[in-house]
Amino acid sequence: ALYLDMGLQFTYLGNEVTASYMESDTYAVNAGFGKNLLVLKYNVENLGEEAITVDNMSANHIFSAKYVMESGKTYNAKAVMTLLMNDFTTYEGTIEPQTAVAMVIVFEIPAETTAVDAVDLKIEREGNFYQINL
Repeated sequence: ALYLDMGLQFTYLGNEVTASYMESDTYAVNAGFGKNLLVLKYNVENLGEEAITVDNMSANHIFSAKYVMESGKTYNAKAVMTLLMNDFTTYEGTIEPQTAVAMVIVFEIPAETTAVDAVDLKIEREGNFYQINL
């Protein structure tokens, strides 16, 4: 799926449901009381011939996910903004041509969710909705 016609392609790598997600030894995100984290993992690839600068921190995009729990119940969640260097919702950087960068998008979800089957990722920008099918 292309990201907002920017020439970036998302490749879904799977998800993790956890109480705490650690990007490196220096920074972790912890779920709030009674919550878990849903961590969606992607490769974000620049398919073009020129570097693409991404500034999601100031872009004012709203990332949300609709997912199906093991019980079959559907749930919606908004992304949690983190300071993780690999968090796509707050990513500021340049992706070189023909290069893929491993990224995550983190959501806080009810603690009773221990595994997620199907996920749809939606991005809202300036009143327009974009869906990335995973």
